[in-house]
Amino acid sequence: MAEPEIDIDSIVEETIEFVTVRPDGDGWVGDAPDWFGERLFGGFVLSQSVHAVTRTAPDDGRLHSLHEYFLRPVFAGKQLSYRVAPLREGRTFVTRQLEAVQDG
Repeated sequence: MAEPEIDIDSIVEETIEFVTVRPDGDGWVGDAPDWFGERLFGGFVLSQSVHAVTRTAPDDGRLHSLHEYFLRPVFAGKQLSYRVAPLREGRTFVTRQLEAVQDG
């Protein structure tokens, strides 16, 4: 029996679409897919968080370090709101605080 063909391009395109956040007022918003299960895994939220916070950093900046705490589960199929607050604007490093919220 032949194995089904896998369309890698569409898989990559869909993944990029889901980790992309878009501007929303004073923050960013991202969609949470509903096909993964009832709850999302932390790596998904982390990837959207990195996308949101790096969009507020200087163009020549790079991600150096991150620390993340998951206080509550993230449910699939509901939007996530990301609020980014600048904490320090140095010559070499900038520091940001990001808060991800779902359903208030």
